[in-house]
Amino acid sequence: MYAGTAAPFNFSGLVRHSYLRKGPEQGELQITLTPKHTRDRPSHAVALDIRKRLEGVSIPHGATLKVMEVPPGPPVLSTLLAEIYGPDAKTRRVMAEKVKEAFDRVDSIVDVDDTLGDSSQRLRFVIVPEQLEFHGVQEAHVHETLQSLLGGVRVGYSHRGHGHHPHRNRGPSA
Repeated sequence: MYAGTAAPFNFSGLVRHSYLRKGPEQGELQITLTPKHTRDRPSHAVALDIRKRLEGVSIPHGATLKVMEVPPGPPVLSTLLAEIYGPDAKTRRVMAEKVKEAFDRVDSIVDVDDTLGDSSQRLRFVIVPEQLEFHGVQEAHVHETLQSLLGGVRVGYSHRGHGHHPHRNRGPSA
């Protein structure tokens, strides 16, 4: 299981760009099957069974759940990837929806999704020089305050015990 970090690089990660994962809300669960000569079903049948069992699972809004096989080599059921190029974001989104609709009409194509994501909210701060002057505030202080609010700031160290050095959390192995 990989939570908040990418799984080790593999072919599936290359195709699906999962090797770029960094967010704490992102995760992956890899299941390694026993060798094929010791089980009753081929890996594809296992994947189809797992996919069917997960159909009714409730997932949070905006989340995706995929069952994916790591291709062992030719011949394989290929992972299908469509890359959409266009002059602007709106055109690319429209075309991506059309491609997804076309994929959804094919029974053997499953787990159709995109990497567009939701548009993020953009904050725009406008500094009005007249207001700065009226309130007696320097522009540099506004920038420092915004940096603190948006990016955080270290305010100091906590000296613990009898030592003179700052306390550092070294994790469970310390």
